Amino acid sequence: MGGFGKGTEKVPSLLFRSGVRHHLRHPLQGGLAILGIALGVAVVLAVDLALEGAGRAIRASTTAVAGQATHQVVAGSPGVPSEIIASLRLDPQVRAAAPIVEAILTVPALPGRALTVLGVDPLSERAFRPHLAPSGS
Repeated sequence: MGGFGKGTEKVPSLLFRSGVRHHLRHPLQGGLAILGIALGVAVVLAVDLALEGAGRAIRASTTAVAGQATHQVVAGSPGVPSEIIASLRLDPQVRAAAPIVEAILTVPALPGRALTVLGVDPLSERAFRPHLAPSGS
């Protein structure tokens, strides 16, 4: 036979009635449990929305700074010779090219701090950053 012995068909009924009695005696506890679950779901949704928004903002700012470039020429400390830049700009296989100069500077007035300076050519950048073009063009 079963393993629980006689009267096991009454156990689910007793558990149900005991649970109902408990919730009738402590209605605030059940309400707080539901409120806690709802608050947990709301926090998870808020974090998910915040992460999605932050990801979109990072992608948009990266595109705004980096533009739509597909290749880059990176030089060491002496830089890229101007002859190479000129030959790239005149090469018919290169559709568009724009120089970007980036350097890290230290300022004596700000000890212990370094500043990153980014220089772009706005006339060359239109091909990569359409938002730089005048509104009428």
